[in-house]
Amino acid sequence: MQYDEKRTISGMPLWYAIYIPYKIGQAVISTIIPMLILSLGGTGTKVGLATMLFSLVTMTFAVVWGKLSDARELRKPFILIGIGGTILCLLLMYVSTTHLYVIICYALCAVLMAAEPPITPVYLLRNAHKSEWDRALSRFNTLCGWAWVSGLGLGAVLVYAVSLHTIALVTAAIVGLSLFTAHFWMPDAPVYLMRPRIAIIVSQVVERRRFLPNYVLHLPRLPHIRSSNNRLFFLASLILYVGTNLIYLPVIPYLTDQGLANSSIFVVIIANSIGSAVVYERIAPLISRRGCIAPLVTGVIGRLILILVMAACVLGVVPAPVVVFSAAFCLVGVTWPFIYLPSISFVTHAATEGTQGALMGKYNFVTTFGLMTGSLLAGYLYDNVSFIASLLGAAVLLVLSSAVFHRSVREPAACQSLNILQP
Repeated sequence: MQYDEKRTISGMPLWYAIYIPYKIGQAVISTIIPMLILSLGGTGTKVGLATMLFSLVTMTFAVVWGKLSDARELRKPFILIGIGGTILCLLLMYVSTTHLYVIICYALCAVLMAAEPPITPVYLLRNAHKSEWDRALSRFNTLCGWAWVSGLGLGAVLVYAVSLHTIALVTAAIVGLSLFTAHFWMPDAPVYLMRPRIAIIVSQVVERRRFLPNYVLHLPRLPHIRSSNNRLFFLASLILYVGTNLIYLPVIPYLTDQGLANSSIFVVIIANSIGSAVVYERIAPLISRRGCIAPLVTGVIGRLILILVMAACVLGVVPAPVVVFSAAFCLVGVTWPFIYLPSISFVTHAATEGTQGALMGKYNFVTTFGLMTGSLLAGYLYDNVSFIASLLGAAVLLVLSSAVFHRSVREPAACQSLNILQP
């Protein structure tokens, strides 16, 4: 089977379609991992531990795989390793018997799964003209974002009929399609790209709960930030992302404790992701009119209001609390583009010539560290204090974050629309 570079689907290269089954698998695994842990006797703390370990291992080994790929000047083998790691993880979930087994296998498989994220963007850029990089990445990630939503939909359907273990097996077979087609349809060639010089491109259409930046293009280093304005921006971002996981991580345990079926939980998460995908393309014009900070603060305040609604539901002071809670959580997804796009625009325009990659590395480091910290804290608070404590903690952190963004962070020069996602 030969790959034809001229073949396209809706104007996109044919090999983009290879990632559809893979992203479907990632969406399913991101949801069934906490469900499996809970169904096997685990707690919110154990879910937080699994998320934290996965993020830590993936963040570390993404650097290793990226540097090894650069040294060997090969891309395809590492993409195959990453896809294969996902299949292995799903197969191990199929035979899981204890929540500790799930946590350990998830962390160990992260070593292999980390091979794909730093390689795919380089492969993509190698196969697109430099003038088309923004457009190619945006279209590719929009496709992957909707594949993610489709994966959640598949999980919601399957969970009606089969067990979580069987869902893992079926999903492994689906991801196997990506492995098979990648082997035949993705030609490999040396790629001569300087990772630190690659421009920052918006990539996360939906707020994915694997808590790893889609693309790690460089070695993350401990932040050393010269600009005081940038330091304040990263401080506010750190506070924001700790608060974000105080919201997200306990949602599945809470809805499970409230008696919702796994299928209903899938539907809630799907609606959250669709909210992000629908609003995503409407934010760039807003940034061009109002700059980076105003839309970002709008997103944080909107998320804060929804947290307070969710807290009222948990306290039982509103009618049909589970329904209202689920609706509020769905709307939380709408706030994600308001937060993510202006943040990336800020980092892009705050960086000086030749430092874009390094500054993005620091942003990735700060936000991922915040998500990891929030994972552990959320699990502990949910199990040992209460979900209300987690939500109120998130509210306090978002108030602090919005205050720093609004009062202390200055707009970088020429902060404007990234001009992406245009047909």
